[in-house]
Amino acid sequence: MDRESIKELVREVAGPNVAFVDHSEWVGFNCILAPWTHAKGSDSSPSCGISVKDDDVSIYHCWSCGSKGTVAWLLRQIERYTGDNLASLIREVDRGEFLGGSLPEWGARSTRSTVAMKILDTDTFLGIYEDAKGHRYLKSRGISDSIVDKLQLRVDPQDSAGIERILFPVFGRQNQLYGFTGRATDNSSEPRVRDYHGLRKKDVLLGIHLITPEDTGVVVVEGLFDYAKLVQYDVPVVASLHAGITAGQKALLADLGLPVTLMFDNDAAGRMATATAAKAIGKLLPVHDVNYNSLRKKVTVRGSSLPKDPCVCTQEQIYTLLETAVIL
Repeated sequence: MDRESIKELVREVAGPNVAFVDHSEWVGFNCILAPWTHAKGSDSSPSCGISVKDDDVSIYHCWSCGSKGTVAWLLRQIERYTGDNLASLIREVDRGEFLGGSLPEWGARSTRSTVAMKILDTDTFLGIYEDAKGHRYLKSRGISDSIVDKLQLRVDPQDSAGIERILFPVFGRQNQLYGFTGRATDNSSEPRVRDYHGLRKKDVLLGIHLITPEDTGVVVVEGLFDYAKLVQYDVPVVASLHAGITAGQKALLADLGLPVTLMFDNDAAGRMATATAAKAIGKLLPVHDVNYNSLRKKVTVRGSSLPKDPCVCTQEQIYTLLETAVIL
């Protein structure tokens, strides 16, 4: 967004008398979100700004309260706090048409498919498969029946290769069903995970439909059972379904506008994914990383090794990881 478009937009939402401070790479002003995010309910000096990016995504960032996100995210926060209807303005920003100017679209969109994902009829497609409640494999993984209900888990007793799979339905933010991803109940089966009904993993986050306006952050994990376990522990969580974050998933996280805690697996791939994801998301949102070494004091049996992934952690260990996570 160019400098003048930034100023016009801020005046649109904060009033005509906003005082601006021009810097070489950003436009500074008092934090728009101060009444809700600052301890005193006000910002007495220009502690925030929007980056000037003529050919890229502009970011709102307050160095005092830590609020950070895209311009569309900022508008959604104002809408959330004030109750004002800013839907048309948000659409204009998203479409790059604000006040007749040419605003760049959200950067990740240029790399995403323009073909909309197919939305499946939820009742019909959930009804195709058996309810997974009481399934022996889920019990062996420590997943309770109440979580089976909450996640609407299903069973495909025999896929095209004769493999039994536990199916996780994948929904969008508005509870639209995009497909299923299924985990084989036999660990020797290949592929261990198979997707159903044309699911496009790169453009979804498993569990995003369960994130609520009351959540103050979101944890990102890799796998299906990492996700299920954290839901069972009442942690706001989504799964990327691989070791990393795609451009489409980055856009979804930016749209949520919540601080992100990365809890990838405790292995080389997980550490590499954390570094890459933090670099990408950190430009848009506060990002924290967990340190599995913080669990060493919790390992009481001599010779015990640290957990390799979240799904084998106890509830206490998950909470320890979250409490000791550090900002990147």
